[in-house]
Order: sequence, then structure tokens, then C-alpha cells
Amino acid sequence: MQFLDEHLWRLYDTGTISLEEMLDKSRQPGAPQDKATAKIEASRGKHKHKKKAAQKEMEDMGQILRS
Repeated sequence: MQFLDEHLWRLYDTGTISLEEMLDKSRQPGAPQDKATAKIEASRGKHKHKKKAAQKEMEDMGQILRS
């Protein structure tokens, strides 16, 4: 058995779906949002070449949450 939010997280984590799509389809978007934020923040510090992508994703997340 697999929970919807866990499945959506795996799809997002592998790059199959976008952050917006994951949060839109999630039953409880708070937990996946927190995981995504933590993942993005972690990638900012570890890999300099991924820093721009992480910053863009955080900016996109802000727009998603405001709507």
C-alpha cells in the first residue's frame, strides 16, 4: 500500500512532475511542501552548480504559495 502524497513526492523527487503539480494534487500539501523546502535548502549548500536551480525553485514555490 502506498499513500498518495508519498507517491507524489517520489515523482517530484525524480523530476517526473513539477513542484506545483505535486502540491496541487497532494491531499495535505503542507508536509510535501516542507520536504521540498528542506531538499532545496540542502542543495543550495552542497552543490554550487545546483545553486541557481535551487534558487529558481524556491522563487517558483513562493509564487505557488501566494496563489
